[in-house]
Amino acid sequence: QASAEVSLVLREDHLSPAKRVHGGVISALFDVACGAAVFATMEPTDFCSTVDLKVNYFRPLDLGDEVVAKTEVVFRGKKLCTVRGLLYRADQPDPVGMCTATFNVVSLKK
Repeated sequence: QASAEVSLVLREDHLSPAKRVHGGVISALFDVACGAAVFATMEPTDFCSTVDLKVNYFRPLDLGDEVVAKTEVVFRGKKLCTVRGLLYRADQPDPVGMCTATFNVVSLKK
């Protein structure tokens, strides 16, 4: 099963005006991690784009936290690929967020 792990140490420029990590940073991290899992299913001539990304935020994150997004492909069709993922603080076992994503996969192979 295709999967990926992507980590990020949260910096000051990831913070919102409320001094919490902005949700868009986590959404972008999930998008990258889900895309990496999709890449593992693709041929060299394929490319993909995000069709849908849903994120649930369970816990707030703080400056300096290291987070790890762990994603896995749950469905791979001819054109669509669906991925799910969980986000963890690197030093904790319980997830702080989750996502589901769907990607459109296009093959340039004839």
